[in-house]
Amino acid sequence: MHPKVNSTYQRLAEKYEMSGPFLEVGVGNREAAILSGSYFLGRPERFATNLSDKEILEEPEQASIQFIRCNSNDMRAVFAEGQFGTVLSNAVIEHDKYFWRSLDEMKRILAPGGILAIGAPAYVPRTQLKDTLDETRLSKATITMDLHAMPDYWRFSRMAFEEVICEGLELLELCVVGRVPVMLAVARKPLNGLLPPVAQEDRVQIYPAEETAKVNKREGKLPARDAKQQRRKARPVNVEAEAAGPAAAKPRKNHLKKEYKLQLRAERLQARDAKKLAREARLQAPEATVAPPAPAPGEGEKTKPSEGKIKSLLRRVQKRHTAKTPEDAEG
Repeated sequence: MHPKVNSTYQRLAEKYEMSGPFLEVGVGNREAAILSGSYFLGRPERFATNLSDKEILEEPEQASIQFIRCNSNDMRAVFAEGQFGTVLSNAVIEHDKYFWRSLDEMKRILAPGGILAIGAPAYVPRTQLKDTLDETRLSKATITMDLHAMPDYWRFSRMAFEEVICEGLELLELCVVGRVPVMLAVARKPLNGLLPPVAQEDRVQIYPAEETAKVNKREGKLPARDAKQQRRKARPVNVEAEAAGPAAAKPRKNHLKKEYKLQLRAERLQARDAKKLAREARLQAPEATVAPPAPAPGEGEKTKPSEGKIKSLLRRVQKRHTAKTPEDAEG
């Protein structure tokens, strides 16, 4: 179990003051048990069920949790009706092929006034998750948890939690945890037993269909549209314009915008053609002789050595070659 999901269960348990006896349906291991959380730790009469043979009695503080191996689709041979004050379940019913049977059993063993806290992977609108995906392409897309811990059968919507999972109970709170959504519902069993199921026609009244909402919205716009048409018909008729024909009619705004864009485009094309002609004229003209730039005053004198300096250098080189006579070579 994700730590954020577990902390949400502990917060809801403290908020609604859940009382025992406690039963958690579908505990995979001790670390993932809701009953091992801070609110339930050390409380008496804690029970956990699973189909596997794993026990969660590993530490001394967990000794009060009694593990029972049974199928949640039918727990009549194990638990009596109205035996528990709180029934917990997390990430179980999506793996249950017949999850509605398990829900009936959880409601049966829940005492009048008891609380059912149940969670499962859900799918919710991306706007609720504040996602950053493209709204135009994925306006009707949802996000949900990937397949895990096979077999994995179901994902649930908000309406499924309200009308199917918590049917017959008084829904106290429904929340979504995590960006990969897990929906948690907290519901209370009425003191005089389960509530009667809501008829289909009553559900339609409670949750009007999307098409009905669209029709009502469209019907609300009809009076304004009719009034606009009547105002248009009541305008005075321009006889001269009608006689001149449609060419003399006043153009609409979108036509003016189109003409303005075409005019700008024509001006740009003309400017481009003028630049092209000027470039071709420059290429066809004879090349002009360009005189080299005149040196700066005094610049030639610095770079070019004087005539006297050249003569002194030549004399020095000649003297160096003639200084080695045959006598010097023998010595």
